[in-house]
Parts: sequence; structure tokens; C-alpha cells
Amino acid sequence: MSTSSKPYVLSEIVLRDDAPEWPSHSMFVNRTKSDLAILGIPYTRDPLTFATVRGALADKTGIKDVTVPTLEYAPGEYVTDSWAIAEWKNHGTPENSLFPAGGKPFARFLKRWVDDELMFEIRELFRPLFYRYQDPQSAEYFLRVKYGGDAALLEGQIARLGSKEEVAKLGARGRAKLRTLENYLADAPAGGPFLLGAKPSHADSIVFGWYLCSQVNAAVVNAELWDNDELPRIRAWVKEMKKATGLDLSKQWEPKAVPK
Repeated sequence: MSTSSKPYVLSEIVLRDDAPEWPSHSMFVNRTKSDLAILGIPYTRDPLTFATVRGALADKTGIKDVTVPTLEYAPGEYVTDSWAIAEWKNHGTPENSLFPAGGKPFARFLKRWVDDELMFEIRELFRPLFYRYQDPQSAEYFLRVKYGGDAALLEGQIARLGSKEEVAKLGARGRAKLRTLENYLADAPAGGPFLLGAKPSHADSIVFGWYLCSQVNAAVVNAELWDNDELPRIRAWVKEMKKATGLDLSKQWEPKAVPK
């Protein structure tokens, strides 16, 4: 575990610039948080809104197309993007490797599957709700970038989450896709409990990042996906990941009402 007296600084997207203690809703930021927790590396948060990433963060780092997460590991020294951060942190730390022997090709494949396939089957259960948690400028950015400016589409998805029948349909669709991961866990290396064996790795963080950001709608999404009787191995994996990382955003979201 790192004992550095000067912890790293992690730039992340948060919701509502008047309440920066709110958790990040970025699956990519949460992947890096999971990785840092796995490695026992402390950090301080640099909370940003959508509107300030290309401004304040770009000016600070000197990286025009900067994104989050961005990790400042020394004064004026930065590494950006969750995959790049994982690769960077993997160097010289074989005892705490985020990519166990032979694990990087699997993690790279998993990243593509999660971000190109799984994402589209689960995100409607929670992503629309992020709109209502943002400051006006960031809400406009979210609508424009994530929904192509189609307010009717966004509001329709929010309304759909108020229907038990529609939620059941979305949940069934998500579980069908997650069954691939459920089946993989039955034959995980060394019997698991993690995706690459007895210790968590970046492969686990790739999926866990989506779990964490989904907690904006924890009561619904957990019952439908992560804590469902149809997916007992995923349920057990989530429990182990929360234990290994200490991250449980459902507790942070639970007391917060959606702003009007």
C-alpha cells in the first residue's frame, strides 16, 4: 500500500457544482477509482463539471483534448484515460499488477465488449436520471452530447423508468446480456472470485465502473441486474468487489432526492 504523504490528484466529473461531494457518474472515472483502491493508492479529488473539463482542466494540464479521469502523479505531470492510467500504474508493480500474467488481452477484449455491447443493454436503467442532478450548463451539455439535443427522447426515457412494466423489460434485456459474464464466472481462472482469479484486477474494474455509475438508480438497477436471483455469480462478484475496493456508491446516492 502506498504511504505517500503527497497523494495523487484525480480529476473527475461530479454532479451539481454546488455539491462536489456527490459521487462521479462516469464509468471511466470509477474504473480508475477501483484500480487505485485495489492498489491501495490514496488520492484527492479534483471535482469538475462537464462544462469545466475542456476549460479548467485543459488549461491546467496543457492537454487540449483532455478527458477524465486524469491523474496528476507529480506537480505538472499527468496521465489521462482510465486504460492509460491502468497501464501506467502497472509498470514496476508486479506484486500489485492490474494486469496479471496473460491478463491484458482479456481485459482489452472485455473493455470492448462492455463498452460496445453491454453498455447499450443496461444504461437506460440509470443514465437518464443523471440529467436531473446537474447544474444548468452541464445539463445542457449532457442533453446535447449524450442525447443529440433530443429532449423528448431523454424525457421519454426518464418516464419509462417510472413504469414497472417498462423497467421489467429493460431489466430482462440487461440480464440477457449479463448472462455472458455470469457464465464466464462459472469457469473463472483459479475459481475466482474475481474475473482473473483470486485477486481483483483492471478487468474487474472495467465492469465495476459501470456498476458504480448505475447506483444513481440503485434500488431499481440492483434488483434487476446486480443482485438478481438469475445472476448469482454476478451478485457474489459485486459483493467481493465492494469488499476489495471499499466502494459502495449506493450508500452515497440513497439519501439524495432528485432535484426538481
